[in-house]
Amino acid sequence: MDINSVEFYALALLVAMALLGLLFGDKPHTPAVTGIAQFKPAGPCADPESATVTLEAMPDGNVELLRDGLPLADGGTAFVVATIVDDKMTIVEKQGIHSVAEPQPLHAAATLDCLPQGRRLHVRYESELTGQWCTFAFTNVHGRTATAQLKY
Repeated sequence: MDINSVEFYALALLVAMALLGLLFGDKPHTPAVTGIAQFKPAGPCADPESATVTLEAMPDGNVELLRDGLPLADGGTAFVVATIVDDKMTIVEKQGIHSVAEPQPLHAAATLDCLPQGRRLHVRYESELTGQWCTFAFTNVHGRTATAQLKY
């Protein structure tokens, strides 16, 4: 085959397209794992401007999610939906039962039982109640905690 032939350039183009397909093709993902947990109010928040999220690994493999500054009214409820795909976790805070009373900032806790143990996760926390969000990393190993400040 001659380097100046049409067949050579057609074959070179075919090899180049195959290499680009391998380099930039979709990577296989693990199936998504989703967990839902309801917040349990633990009392009024001392600092109403405080809006933080803390993940704390428990000995049994579950993770305690602590939320400071959760705006809940009497009779209102909130919950979180955690979705994990590969090493990325998205936690979305949602309104449950809505109350017409004035919301007060509270300390609240929820237990997540869907997190894999020993894996480092890149977490994105989004609050549909306030529009705030934060990102941080967390590894589910007993005794580890991660805290992040929510921002607009």
